Amino acid sequence: MPNDSTKSFDIDQLSAHLSREFILSVYLYIKTIGIIVICAIGLIGNTLNVYVLWKSKRLKTVSYTYLRWLSVTDLLVIAMTTMAVINSSASGEIRETYRTRLYIPAIGILTTTSNLLVAALTVDRYLCVCHAVKYRNKCTQFVANVVVALILAFTVILQIPLTYVYHVVEKTNPATNITFYTYEKTYAGIFYTYVWPIASGIVSKLVPIVCVAVLHILIIRSRRRRLAERQERRQQSREERATQKEEQRLFVLLVSISTVFVVCIFPRLISSAVQNIKFSAYFHNKILFLYYNICLLLEVVNYSANFYIYILVSSDYKRNFRQVFGIKSGLVHSESQTGNESQSTTTKC
Repeated sequence: MPNDSTKSFDIDQLSAHLSREFILSVYLYIKTIGIIVICAIGLIGNTLNVYVLWKSKRLKTVSYTYLRWLSVTDLLVIAMTTMAVINSSASGEIRETYRTRLYIPAIGILTTTSNLLVAALTVDRYLCVCHAVKYRNKCTQFVANVVVALILAFTVILQIPLTYVYHVVEKTNPATNITFYTYEKTYAGIFYTYVWPIASGIVSKLVPIVCVAVLHILIIRSRRRRLAERQERRQQSREERATQKEEQRLFVLLVSISTVFVVCIFPRLISSAVQNIKFSAYFHNKILFLYYNICLLLEVVNYSANFYIYILVSSDYKRNFRQVFGIKSGLVHSESQTGNESQSTTTKC
């Protein structure tokens, strides 16, 4: 599970404040069954998504450049989470070593990259919609690929401290005399306790959420203003109509992605803030403990949902999905309508 810190606590430690039955029920239904089901759905959807977005010759606009890389990061997040669930049945030392040396740093890089890609996509649409004259010709696939590379490099640098935060330790339960392995923080200074976790949370979650929310308001206002201007002119050229249809489809797609993103990530942002202030609060209250684990589940949902969002709201994506897999549509379209839609999908922005 993305950045789950409760694993560093033994159940016997947690049961000092919460009932053992309650803790085991949460782990069973949320962290085992819930995560496994979502990961299975996410692996199927993200695998299909990666194949369609990279195989299709028509989904090559700037916006789909961001979506292609987003599909890769989401697939890797779900694959890493699946490996973590499978690895939970391994011996304690192997499991904790995998978590501290590979899973925690890698999942931090991938989730932050995914969140920032959603923000970058929103910025791209904002520039193309609200400042079309100035930036339309500057929002190219080359620029998009450079932005993706810079985001990845930035997140790797940002998450470097995660490699050194934890180390595996061997402990013995005095009541049962059973040896178990867990991980603890290597450093307990101000930087690792407060500065870096807060800075990382702001960059990886707060900034993307604020960016998506604010820019969407500006995009909606700009679209309403431009729609009113077009209605006053009444007559539009064929190219203007095609561009308008393409912008409408991308707008619906972006709103759907962003809504799921905010709904799933915002609760995790709140739980992370509480975690940085007083992490032990989650283990003294059933509601907080349940909330913490549901937030982890919602975060996994966010990285599993995009393929199904595309299928539900994007006619372009569905059409190209059928073409990539050679599935014939049961709907009959006129040749002129198909030609217009195909032309609109190749619009630059």
